Amino acid sequence: MDFDGTLADTVEWMAGTLNILARRHGFRELSTAEMRSLRGRTNHEIISDLEVPAWRLPLILRDGRSLARAGKDSIRLFPGVPEAIAALHDAGVSLCVCSSNAEDTVRHALRGQSGKFTEYACGAPLFGKQRKLRAVLRRSGVTPSRAIMLGDESRDIDAAHGVGIASAAAAWGYATPELLLSGRPEFLVHDIASFVRLVCGEEGASCGRVLRPAEAQASAWRGSSIRGKNLSSRLV
Repeated sequence: MDFDGTLADTVEWMAGTLNILARRHGFRELSTAEMRSLRGRTNHEIISDLEVPAWRLPLILRDGRSLARAGKDSIRLFPGVPEAIAALHDAGVSLCVCSSNAEDTVRHALRGQSGKFTEYACGAPLFGKQRKLRAVLRRSGVTPSRAIMLGDESRDIDAAHGVGIASAAAAWGYATPELLLSGRPEFLVHDIASFVRLVCGEEGASCGRVLRPAEAQASAWRGSSIRGKNLSSRLV
C-alpha cells in the first residue's frame, strides 16, 4: 500500500510544501489554481511543467522527506484507515507500506497500527517503487498473483504493473479518477472499506473493474481471494 494520499491525508500538506521546495531548489512556484490542476497531471508532466531538472529530483525528494519528518505530528490517516488495517491484518493478510516517505515518519503516522505491517519499503525514489516492490515479493515469497498494490498516483499503477501484480487505484487520493483510469488499473476503489471487501473476496465492494489487455491478471488475482479463509496476499 502507498502511504501519502492513500493511507494518510497529506494532499493539502503536499500542496503547501511544494512552493517551499520551489523556493529552495529554484523551480517554478504555482498559484492555487495551478496547484489544483496538478491532480489531473501525471508525475512526468508535473516535473516538466515545473521545469525541474532531473538531476535535482533526489535532492528535492530528500528535502521533502525532512519537511515531512519535521511535521509528522500533524499527519493524519484518512477516516476508516485504522479500521481497514486492523480488518486486513485480522483476516491474515500480510501488509506492506511502499512509500517515497521516510520509514520513521510513516511509522509515527500509523501509530498503533504500525505493528500490523510486516514490510516497510520506504524511501523509494520518485520513480523507484518498482524496485522496492520486487524486493518485497522476493523476501516474502509471495507470488505476483497473490499481491495487489493500492495507490493514488499513476506511478503506483506503473510500479505494480512493472512487477506483474494487480493495481487498485485509490479514488480518494491525490490524482483524479480520470487520470488513474488512464493508467489502466485492474480496479478503481472509491473508499478504503471497499478495498477491504475486495481483498477479502466479499460482495458489494464500491469499486469498478477496469478492462485492460492483462484482464486475465485481474481474474487470477481476484480468484485467489477466498472468502472465509485466511489470505496470504501481500498488499503493497
